[in-house]
Amino acid sequence: MKELKIMFNSFKEAIPLYKKVKFKGKKLIPLSIMILLFVLYIILGNKFTEFLIEILSKQFKPDIFTDKIIRLLSKIFTVVIYFYTYKYIVLGLFSPFLSNYSEKVETFYQGKSFKFSFYQNLKFFFRGVGISSTNFIIELLFVGFFFFLGILLPFKPIFYILSILVQCFFIGYSFSDYYYERKEYGVRKSLKEALNNVVAVTLIGGVFILIFAIPIIGILYGPIYCTGVTTLYLLKKEKIN
Repeated sequence: MKELKIMFNSFKEAIPLYKKVKFKGKKLIPLSIMILLFVLYIILGNKFTEFLIEILSKQFKPDIFTDKIIRLLSKIFTVVIYFYTYKYIVLGLFSPFLSNYSEKVETFYQGKSFKFSFYQNLKFFFRGVGISSTNFIIELLFVGFFFFLGILLPFKPIFYILSILVQCFFIGYSFSDYYYERKEYGVRKSLKEALNNVVAVTLIGGVFILIFAIPIIGILYGPIYCTGVTTLYLLKKEKIN
């Protein structure tokens, strides 16, 4: 019960947090790059949709109804690809910025001072890309497995819910790693700690996915907000332990 209270307090306190820790201006660079990346995704997504339409149109007679169905299915497929890949690309590419924000939050609440060199930030970048890529692959394997079980076995909703929870956990784990990397935890130990906080980590990942689904706002603020929530939660939990 105490941990749940800490969790929900962290969600509330993280809303104005980037102003308190004086990170407002420093987020302009990652946000600008996110916008450019988003625009690039839209352009590539449209080209990919047209490519799918061209391929599918060759398999069916080109009438108005069929064309609309093909376009609709192509758009849906493109959105699914975007939703599954973009969040991990953002978390990987911007790991140094999000790690820096997590550090600012810890400095604000505990007065600790962190001085990271260019080499350390480079390590954070490669670690972030590595973890995001690994999480993406593992998530796809689990989601595919549960989806397959959902087709073959009864109680289909259970398997679909499990696949969603797996996605939420690995997203939440990405946010918690920004905290554990400052403690110089290896990836294996970081994952172990995330599993020890599986409910909180999964909940944070679920909130991120919901925020991420909001056009523009979710993409720009979701990663920063959830990084703040995770750092606050882990700091508060460490304090009571």
